[in-house]
Amino acid sequence: MLLILGGGDGIPKGEKILEEILASKPDYEIGIVCGKNEALKKGSEKLKEKYQAAHLRIYGYVDFIYELISVSDVVLTKCGASTIMEILNLKKFPLLMITSGNRNKEMLITLLKKTWNL
Repeated sequence: MLLILGGGDGIPKGEKILEEILASKPDYEIGIVCGKNEALKKGSEKLKEKYQAAHLRIYGYVDFIYELISVSDVVLTKCGASTIMEILNLKKFPLLMITSGNRNKEMLITLLKKTWNL
């Protein structure tokens, strides 16, 4: 499963990311955690209907992130260090969105370099 995870506010540009993925007609499970972002949740639901994506699971704010990460193969995220460490500890592959507003950018880059000996 591909998990799209952006924390309590959802992932920036989440609807656009999700549409690009769904348009490629993936044959794998997808989960998106929208957090408290109702617009992202509603937009995701519209995309699920538009692309008839029965393999898409849409979540609002959840208290079972650890479980979602553990059943995922890849996690697309903009999250901070603690979530990145959870992803790595579960031996999952993180795809990181590093934006200009990401306060943890330098720390995440350092963490990943040390983790993968880059």
